[in-house]
Amino acid sequence: MREKGYSVFPEEIRRFKNLEILDLSMNKFGVIPQWISELKELRKLTIAYSPLRELTESIGELTNLTHLKL
Repeated sequence: MREKGYSVFPEEIRRFKNLEILDLSMNKFGVIPQWISELKELRKLTIAYSPLRELTESIGELTNLTHLKL
């Protein structure tokens, strides 16, 4: 879902509870939603080259996350 021009974090991602790798680089959203913590299996999250204004505290609940690239 890299470089799709999203300005809002795609809500449909929320349904993929077993998602392990997510690359949303080069999009236009400024915040990561609280519900990101529902993706308990997420190991790698890449949101590079996006104008993030803040990082939600709920990202700390992703206990399997080993790689975070902003």
